Amino acid sequence: MELIQKAIDNDADAFIELMKQNNQMMYKTAFSILKNEDDCADAIQETILDCFENIHTLKKLKYFKTWLCRILINNCYEILRNKREALPGNDKLEAETYDQYPSDDGFN
Repeated sequence: MELIQKAIDNDADAFIELMKQNNQMMYKTAFSILKNEDDCADAIQETILDCFENIHTLKKLKYFKTWLCRILINNCYEILRNKREALPGNDKLEAETYDQYPSDDGFN
């Protein structure tokens, strides 16, 4: 808890140590969602930056690991969303899906 408080108080060495201590957990969590080394690295890097910028918002020190993990999971899902949106033909696929089924509103 002392290390977390030091990081909140802008101690860069304490923050780096916190990230080192949680590196394996972050990697395992990210890889279980993303299944891709490069995406894992991106998610972890974004999480570290988010954590660094927002650590002062942590309300209870005992929930640091949970807070960090939730940020990571959100970043992983953001990467998945961005990949899905970037797929070529994704908009065509959605339009075809809607056109396949008649609507009950009387407009089809």
